[in-house]
Amino acid sequence: MLVQSLSLRNFRNYETLDLDFEPSGNLFLGANAQGKTNLLEAIHCFCLARSHRQVHEDELIRHGADHFLLRGNGVGGGNRKITVQIRALREGGRKLKINGVIHRKISDLIGRFYVVSLSPEDVKIVGGSPHQRRHFLNFCICQTSLSYWTSLLEYGRVLKQRNIALKSFSSRRWRAADTDELEAWGRQLASVGSRIMRKRGEVLRKLDPEVSLFHQQISDGGERLSLTYKPAFELAEDGDIEEQFIASLGHLREKEINYGMSLVGPHRDDVLMTVNGEPLRVFGSQGQQRTASIALKLAAARFLEKASGERPILLLDDVFAELDQERTRLLFDLLAEFGQLFIVTAKESDLAGGGQNLRKMLVANGTVTNI
Repeated sequence: MLVQSLSLRNFRNYETLDLDFEPSGNLFLGANAQGKTNLLEAIHCFCLARSHRQVHEDELIRHGADHFLLRGNGVGGGNRKITVQIRALREGGRKLKINGVIHRKISDLIGRFYVVSLSPEDVKIVGGSPHQRRHFLNFCICQTSLSYWTSLLEYGRVLKQRNIALKSFSSRRWRAADTDELEAWGRQLASVGSRIMRKRGEVLRKLDPEVSLFHQQISDGGERLSLTYKPAFELAEDGDIEEQFIASLGHLREKEINYGMSLVGPHRDDVLMTVNGEPLRVFGSQGQQRTASIALKLAAARFLEKASGERPILLLDDVFAELDQERTRLLFDLLAEFGQLFIVTAKESDLAGGGQNLRKMLVANGTVTNI
């Protein structure tokens, strides 16, 4: 998989920019706040029609402009040539074209490119809220499974309706019809939610040995990192997930009515990360959490490769600045196993001699020039 070229109009701090990329990899150098990360964001949008920063689309539009236009060419899965064009208006509305054909859903890009971004912000996956870990897991799975994406959308719709029903209970006397409605939404929630939970458990079982291996390689074999899926309710391994989900909703009905919200389900699940058996979020040092976050993203890239047979594109945003030279060299050895690289750093010395085969470009005040 390759991103061959990219054209930007009014994207972030770029008024006009046209770039060609090297298949082996590309290095963007420059001081902070010059637009280096914005280039990675544009590449991510080209691949998946969305930013990796979890921002609203109008934030991508250059200040003072009413729209942005992004066009690019690449080689996707199955060695297929793909052109992508995205035009988004500040007042709302987006038009996505793939190979010149208008597509109404961003999910139509799923499976055409696989991409994983690494940045210092990834430490939030390890040390932050459960939402960060759920988002990471959803992002991995959605790239390889359109049905999972659809299940997430359906689950969100059912969850919203069930929460409305729960809130209505506190404002009026119970009726038999109200109870029937709540039970019906609960059965739907459990049906869709159990599909999501089964897929998450399946993927985590595949990620666990990969993240352990990468973590040992980056940390030079000193520690054992492991992942465990933690549902929001007690789950017996030999029992049916959907039945246990429904039973849990029954036990918590009064409490959920008092709170006016659904208290169990995949929207409240977590992933437990441990190093040598100790919870990393609680007891891990900043350095341990940093190393674990890198191992986690590399494991995600390996999962995508095994699931698709394609080597994913990697975006690395200032990852090396906080690593010592030995871990930087170990990481570059691992990066050679993956696909096209796009690396952002302020100082080339942070690479510890790595990346000699990368095309080098200087980014300054919204312009990019070859070095």
